[in-house]
Amino acid sequence: MTKLIILQLLLWTFNLICTNQINETTNVDSSRIINGIDVPLGKYPFVVSVMKGASGQFSHTCTGSVLNSKTILTAAHCLVKDNADKYRVMVGQINFQNVSSSYIFEVQSIKYHNRFIPNEATAGYDIGIMILKKEISFKQLKNVNIVCLPSIASVPESSKCVAIGFGRTEISNAPIKLRSAILPIKSKRICKSKYQINPYKIICAGFINGAAACFGDSGGPLVCPLKANPKKILQFGITSFGPNPCNKSYSYFTNVGPYVQWLNVNVKQIK
Repeated sequence: MTKLIILQLLLWTFNLICTNQINETTNVDSSRIINGIDVPLGKYPFVVSVMKGASGQFSHTCTGSVLNSKTILTAAHCLVKDNADKYRVMVGQINFQNVSSSYIFEVQSIKYHNRFIPNEATAGYDIGIMILKKEISFKQLKNVNIVCLPSIASVPESSKCVAIGFGRTEISNAPIKLRSAILPIKSKRICKSKYQINPYKIICAGFINGAAACFGDSGGPLVCPLKANPKKILQFGITSFGPNPCNKSYSYFTNVGPYVQWLNVNVKQIK
């Protein structure tokens, strides 16, 4: 099988030093992959819940990741229907019970790629950012950190990556805890076999009738270990779309690498 070539793996961090590491190398256990596993507090400190609502009542709608002290990365389709004041972001948590208000942030503005077409995620450009009203204090808040991004690059086929989100544990269940699943990256040919996609801007991963990203996971990170240092992880994907029911085919992700320049420009413009 021909592998994609990684052009560069320069770390890009939006004003903070990127140091994300997992505590131990993840071993693939097929009995645990099927339904995913609960994430212990602090293992993926960059993952956030994107909540939506009004009049003080907000509920989880998507997942996201922390780019810097004021910027959240998520999917465009999570942001297209409402104004910024309809959103809240919960950081540093693995469930929704007894959350301190200091971990909940109001949103100042939102921006998504101008070429994204609502309800047509297969066309690509499913990427957006949320700018918080107040900065996250990484010193004061426990279990919160930024995610590491690649430069313009592709993750090699067959790499074992991890999808993370607050999505459903089963198709009919509401999100309860942050969960993760190990998903192998599939080839461009396989990814194009079900949907007409640009395989350079959209990647797919997972199994047939196995672990998958689902409702509520949208916007969440797909992270992959560096070959040279398996404890070092980068966010190569943003959960975008998949089949219904969720686990009947592969999950599809926005390939982050080609959009790093877009992110860099737009974060600077909004500051």
